[in-house]
Amino acid sequence: MWLKSFYVAWRTAARYINGSHGGEGDAVALCSICAFGFCNRQSDSDFSGSLTHSSQKQVIGIFSRCSETYYKWLIDKLKGREFVKIVENVLSVHITNTSSEFPKMLYKCTFAILYHSYKWGRINISDVTDSLYDRQLHDLSWYLGQEKIMVILDDMDLVNNDERQRILSTQPSIQSLSSNLLLIPANGNKQTAQKKLEEFFMLLEGVMGLIEVYGTLHSLSALKVAYYCKLV
Repeated sequence: MWLKSFYVAWRTAARYINGSHGGEGDAVALCSICAFGFCNRQSDSDFSGSLTHSSQKQVIGIFSRCSETYYKWLIDKLKGREFVKIVENVLSVHITNTSSEFPKMLYKCTFAILYHSYKWGRINISDVTDSLYDRQLHDLSWYLGQEKIMVILDDMDLVNNDERQRILSTQPSIQSLSSNLLLIPANGNKQTAQKKLEEFFMLLEGVMGLIEVYGTLHSLSALKVAYYCKLV
């Protein structure tokens, strides 16, 4: 069901973007072979054999004040076969108040996950007293762009939409500076997280192709169209 909605969302995004250009030039076709990305090909017949895609593989940085042991499961999943066509490498970046590692590693990444575990401490990501990641979230978004930032809150007691909206309303920079907030339950079952990550990165793969064609502004608009369809 979500796959059909996903396809419809991208078709809607394509019409939106083409309309924003006044309908001039060739329409961008959604290739049925690559399914999730916009290509410059106008039909499947444009393929000459091997499957190529306009979007590049991502070097993903996981930025956190938590030690790597908290999110080792996430590194393993991103390096797994499910993401082999999207992820080139995964970098672990430990954030401290004094370390100079953050700016050095930032420039090596093409996509960033800001990770935090409720087991480590309070969920004060941004915009509140004693925020843990205010500066880092702004720097990541400024350098990579909002559409290439994801915030993951792990080991949460509540993972429903009400809790997600509560966090976004009290810490609005998460929504304005990142493309998605993913809540992961504390029960140790990471299968739901893997499914959401797969859906998100398939969406990201298409957005990266859009950026090459239209630039960040229109690509981010397309990303929001998909979110409005409640795909992620």
